[in-house]
Amino acid sequence: PDVNLHELAVLTVIHDRTSAWLWRTNMLAWSTHRTFTPGIQYRQDQYRVGRSVASKAQMTATTAPSQAQYADLPLDAPLPGEVCYFAYGSNMSPKVLTDRRKVVPRASAAAVLDGFILSFQLRGLPYSEPGFGTIERATPSSDRRDVHGVVHVLTIQQWSDIMRSEGVSQATSLGYQVIAVPCKLYGGRTITALTLQAAPRSLHPDGSPAAPSRRYLELLLHGAKHYNLSPEYVSYLEGLPTYQVEGAAQKVGRVLSTGLLLGAVLPVLPALAITRLASGRRGSLAEGAGATAGVTGATATATAGGTDPPAAAAATATATVSTQAAVKQVQPNAWSSSSSSRDSSSSYAQSAATAKGAGPGVEPPAPTWVAMWFYATATFAWGVHDYLLQPVLGSGRYPEAGRGKQG
Repeated sequence: PDVNLHELAVLTVIHDRTSAWLWRTNMLAWSTHRTFTPGIQYRQDQYRVGRSVASKAQMTATTAPSQAQYADLPLDAPLPGEVCYFAYGSNMSPKVLTDRRKVVPRASAAAVLDGFILSFQLRGLPYSEPGFGTIERATPSSDRRDVHGVVHVLTIQQWSDIMRSEGVSQATSLGYQVIAVPCKLYGGRTITALTLQAAPRSLHPDGSPAAPSRRYLELLLHGAKHYNLSPEYVSYLEGLPTYQVEGAAQKVGRVLSTGLLLGAVLPVLPALAITRLASGRRGSLAEGAGATAGVTGATATATAGGTDPPAAAAATATATVSTQAAVKQVQPNAWSSSSSSRDSSSSYAQSAATAKGAGPGVEPPAPTWVAMWFYATATFAWGVHDYLLQPVLGSGRYPEAGRGKQG
C-alpha cells in the first residue's frame, strides 16, 4: 500500500519528543519526591515489602501457628542500625503496627517482662478512651508481677516513627518515656529491649483507677493471640474490665469531651505538621549519615559516623554505660515493702532521659512544648470531668458496677 513518508516522519518525531518529555517529567517528579520526602518513601517501600512477604507467607501456610512459632528471635543479635522494642500494648497488634503505622519489623518474638505490671493509668479522654496502656513496677500486693508482650526488631527510622506516633517528646517528665528493660523470650534467652513507660505526672491520680475502652483492649487481645502469648495471660486480658459508653448521659459526656479535645488540638495542628516534617527530614538525614545503633544482650553499642576514631569510641562507651545504668534501675523484683509502684522522684526523670540517650541513637521526635500542651489539655479535661461532668453524667473513667466486663 502507499505510504506517506512525510506523515510517517512527522508522527515519528512527535512520538520521540513526547516520550522524551514524559521521561523527563517522570524523573523530575521522582527526584523531587525523594529529595523532600525521604522518610515517607522509605516507609512506603518497607510497607510494600512487608505486606508482600506477609501475603506470600499467608498463601503458603498449611497449618495453624503453634505456641513455639514466635518463641524466639531468628537471630543472635540485632544488626547495626537496629533496635529491639518491647511492645505490650496496641503495638503488639499487626492491625496497628503494620496496617496503620506502616511499620514492618524484621523479626518478632513473644517475651515476658518480670517485675512490672500492666496498667491503664495513662490519661486519655473521658467517656471515650479513659486510659491507655503503661507499665508500673510491681509491689508485694500486686495481683501479678509480669507483663507479656512482643519484642520487635526495628530500624532506627521505624523506632522513630513509633516514638512519634506514641507522642514521645523531649520532656522527661511528661507522656511516654523510653526505658531499657531485660525481657525474657519464650525461647529462654534474655535480651535488653527498649520500651515505653508513662511518666507519673501523666497518670491518673492514686485512688482513681481507669479502665481501657473495649476497642483498645481488643487490639491487645488481637496482638496477644497473633503472637501466641501465654494462654494464661490471654485469659488475664480477657478478664479485665473495660469502659463502654452506655446510656444517653455518657454519650453526652463523650460529645463534650471530644469537642474539648478538638478545640485544643485544631489550633496547633499547623505547628505540629511543620514539626513532624522537620523531624522526619532530620531523622532521614541522620540515618543516611550513619547515626545508627543496636541494642544487644545487656548493652547498647552506638556506631558513630565520621572519621574520628576517638570520638566513635567515646560515643560507644557512653552508650554502653548509659544503657547499663538504665537497666540497673529497672531490674525486676527490686521492690521493697515501703516502695511505691510509681516513681515520683527526680530519679525517674533522670533514668528516662538516660535510657533515651542510650537507646536508638535518635532524639525524641516531638519538642517539649507539644508534651506540655497535651498535658495541660488532659489536666483541664479531667478536671472538668471530676468536678462538673461526673456528678451529673456518671463516671467517664471506670465502668459502673456490673457494666463494662468482657463478654
